[in-house]
Amino acid sequence: MSAQADTMSKPPVKTPAYAWVVLFALYMATLAAPLNLFKLPPVMTILQKTFDLSMSDSGDLMSIFSIMGFVLAIPAGFILKRFGIKLTGLVSVASVTVGSALGAIAETSRMLFVGRFIEGVGMGLIMVAAPLAISIWFPAQKRALATGLWASSVGIGNIVTLLLAPTLAVAYGWQSVWWA
Repeated sequence: MSAQADTMSKPPVKTPAYAWVVLFALYMATLAAPLNLFKLPPVMTILQKTFDLSMSDSGDLMSIFSIMGFVLAIPAGFILKRFGIKLTGLVSVASVTVGSALGAIAETSRMLFVGRFIEGVGMGLIMVAAPLAISIWFPAQKRALATGLWASSVGIGNIVTLLLAPTLAVAYGWQSVWWA
Protein backbone atom coordinates (compact mmCIF):
# COMPACT_ATOMS: atom_id res chain seq x y z
CA MET A 1 0.00 0.00 0.00
CA SER A 2 1.42 3.38 -0.93
CA ALA A 3 1.98 6.17 1.58
CA GLN A 4 -0.51 8.36 -0.30
CA ALA A 5 -3.27 5.76 -0.13
CA ASP A 6 -2.53 5.21 3.56
CA THR A 7 -2.94 8.92 4.40
CA MET A 8 -6.08 9.19 2.28
CA SER A 9 -7.82 6.40 4.22
CA LYS A 10 -7.30 8.08 7.59
CA PRO A 11 -9.85 10.64 8.77
CA PRO A 12 -8.56 14.23 8.82
CA VAL A 13 -7.05 15.31 12.09
CA LYS A 14 -8.13 18.63 13.56
CA THR A 15 -5.44 21.06 14.67
CA PRO A 16 -6.03 22.33 18.20
CA ALA A 17 -6.93 26.04 18.09
CA TYR A 18 -4.30 26.84 20.70
CA ALA A 19 -1.64 25.43 18.37
CA TRP A 20 -2.00 28.55 16.22
CA VAL A 21 -1.40 30.74 19.28
CA VAL A 22 1.73 28.72 20.00
CA LEU A 23 2.83 29.13 16.38
CA PHE A 24 2.33 32.90 16.60
CA ALA A 25 4.42 33.07 19.79
CA LEU A 26 7.12 30.93 18.19
CA TYR A 27 7.05 33.12 15.10
CA MET A 28 7.53 36.30 17.11
CA ALA A 29 10.31 34.74 19.21
CA THR A 30 12.05 33.42 16.11
CA LEU A 31 11.57 36.69 14.22
CA ALA A 32 13.54 38.52 16.92
CA ALA A 33 16.64 36.45 16.14
CA PRO A 34 17.09 37.32 12.43
CA LEU A 35 16.05 40.91 13.12
CA ASN A 36 19.02 41.07 15.45
CA LEU A 37 21.32 39.03 13.23
CA PHE A 38 20.86 41.27 10.21
CA LYS A 39 20.79 44.64 11.99
CA LEU A 40 24.55 44.96 11.77
CA PRO A 41 25.26 45.25 8.00
CA PRO A 42 23.15 48.39 7.43
CA VAL A 43 24.98 50.25 10.21
CA MET A 44 28.43 48.69 9.79
CA THR A 45 30.14 51.84 8.54
CA ILE A 46 28.73 53.87 11.45
CA LEU A 47 30.00 51.27 13.93
CA GLN A 48 33.41 51.17 12.25
CA LYS A 49 33.78 54.90 12.86
CA THR A 50 32.23 54.87 16.34
CA PHE A 51 34.29 51.96 17.70
CA ASP A 52 37.32 52.26 15.38
CA LEU A 53 36.69 48.78 13.97
CA SER A 54 38.76 47.32 11.16
CA MET A 55 37.10 45.42 8.31
CA SER A 56 38.20 42.20 9.99
CA ASP A 57 36.68 43.27 13.33
CA SER A 58 33.46 44.17 11.53
CA GLY A 59 33.28 40.72 9.98
CA ASP A 60 33.96 39.13 13.34
CA LEU A 61 31.17 41.20 14.87
CA MET A 62 28.77 39.77 12.31
CA SER A 63 29.99 36.20 12.54
CA ILE A 64 30.16 35.90 16.35
CA PHE A 65 26.36 35.88 16.32
CA SER A 66 26.21 33.02 13.81
CA ILE A 67 29.02 31.10 15.46
CA MET A 68 26.94 30.84 18.63
CA GLY A 69 24.03 29.48 16.63
CA PHE A 70 26.33 26.85 15.15
CA VAL A 71 27.99 26.01 18.45
CA LEU A 72 24.64 25.62 20.22
CA ALA A 73 22.97 23.50 17.53
CA ILE A 74 23.71 20.13 19.15
CA PRO A 75 23.78 21.20 22.82
CA ALA A 76 20.41 22.91 22.29
CA GLY A 77 18.83 19.48 21.98
CA PHE A 78 20.23 18.48 25.36
CA ILE A 79 19.17 21.82 26.84
CA LEU A 80 15.63 21.25 25.54
CA LYS A 81 15.55 17.77 27.01
CA ARG A 82 16.76 19.01 30.39
CA PHE A 83 14.74 22.24 30.75
CA GLY A 84 11.79 21.85 28.38
CA ILE A 85 10.51 23.91 25.47
CA LYS A 86 8.91 26.71 27.47
CA LEU A 87 11.99 27.54 29.56
CA THR A 88 14.32 27.16 26.57
CA GLY A 89 12.12 29.52 24.55
CA LEU A 90 12.05 32.05 27.37
CA VAL A 91 15.84 31.88 27.75
CA SER A 92 16.13 32.36 24.00
CA VAL A 93 14.00 35.51 24.00
CA ALA A 94 15.78 36.79 27.11
CA SER A 95 19.17 36.22 25.46
CA VAL A 96 18.21 38.17 22.37
CA THR A 97 16.75 40.97 24.52
CA VAL A 98 19.66 41.20 26.96
CA GLY A 99 22.26 40.95 24.21
CA SER A 100 20.59 43.68 22.20
CA ALA A 101 20.25 45.96 25.22
CA LEU A 102 23.89 45.40 26.12
CA GLY A 103 24.88 46.28 22.56
CA ALA A 104 22.72 49.41 22.61
CA ILE A 105 24.50 50.76 25.68
CA ALA A 106 27.94 49.57 24.55
CA GLU A 107 30.70 52.10 24.98
CA THR A 108 33.44 49.75 23.81
CA SER A 109 33.73 47.29 20.97
CA ARG A 110 34.20 44.51 23.55
CA MET A 111 30.72 45.24 25.00
CA LEU A 112 29.31 45.19 21.48
CA PHE A 113 30.93 41.80 20.85
CA VAL A 114 29.58 40.40 24.12
CA GLY A 115 26.09 41.65 23.24
CA ARG A 116 26.25 40.00 19.81
CA PHE A 117 27.50 36.78 21.42
CA ILE A 118 24.55 36.72 23.84
CA GLU A 119 22.10 37.45 20.99
CA GLY A 120 23.55 34.48 19.11
CA VAL A 121 22.77 32.24 22.07
CA GLY A 122 19.13 33.20 21.68
CA MET A 123 19.07 32.33 18.00
CA GLY A 124 20.85 29.03 18.60
CA LEU A 125 18.22 28.00 21.11
CA ILE A 126 15.06 29.15 19.34
CA MET A 127 16.01 27.61 16.01
CA VAL A 128 16.04 24.19 17.69
CA ALA A 129 13.16 24.72 20.14
CA ALA A 130 10.61 26.07 17.64
CA PRO A 131 10.53 23.08 15.25
CA LEU A 132 10.16 20.75 18.23
CA ALA A 133 7.27 22.81 19.58
CA ILE A 134 5.59 22.77 16.17
CA SER A 135 5.95 19.00 15.98
CA ILE A 136 4.34 18.65 19.39
CA TRP A 137 1.42 21.04 18.84
CA PHE A 138 0.52 20.22 15.25
CA PRO A 139 -0.66 16.84 14.00
CA ALA A 140 1.61 15.27 11.38
CA GLN A 141 -0.89 15.95 8.56
CA LYS A 142 -0.96 19.70 9.36
CA ARG A 143 2.66 20.20 10.34
CA ALA A 144 4.00 21.20 6.91
CA LEU A 145 1.96 24.42 6.73
CA ALA A 146 2.90 25.43 10.28
CA THR A 147 6.59 24.71 9.66
CA GLY A 148 6.55 26.62 6.38
CA LEU A 149 4.90 29.63 8.01
CA TRP A 150 7.40 29.54 10.88
CA ALA A 151 10.39 29.26 8.52
CA SER A 152 9.38 32.49 6.77
CA SER A 153 10.39 34.40 9.90
CA VAL A 154 14.06 34.34 8.89
CA GLY A 155 13.41 35.90 5.49
CA ILE A 156 10.94 38.41 6.89
CA GLY A 157 13.39 39.37 9.64
CA ASN A 158 16.13 39.89 7.06
CA ILE A 159 13.97 42.04 4.79
CA VAL A 160 12.48 44.17 7.56
CA THR A 161 15.86 44.85 9.15
CA LEU A 162 17.59 45.75 5.90
CA LEU A 163 14.72 48.09 4.99
CA LEU A 164 14.26 49.84 8.35
CA ALA A 165 17.68 49.85 10.03
CA PRO A 166 19.30 52.49 7.79
CA THR A 167 16.39 54.89 8.30
CA LEU A 168 16.42 54.37 12.08
CA ALA A 169 20.19 54.78 12.28
CA VAL A 170 20.18 58.02 10.30
CA ALA A 171 17.22 59.49 12.16
CA TYR A 172 17.99 58.38 15.72
CA GLY A 173 21.52 56.93 15.81
CA TRP A 174 22.77 53.37 15.52
CA GLN A 175 21.62 52.56 19.07
CA SER A 176 17.99 52.91 17.94
CA VAL A 177 18.50 49.88 15.71
CA TRP A 178 19.65 47.87 18.73
CA TRP A 179 16.72 49.06 20.86
CA ALA A 180 14.19 48.38 18.10
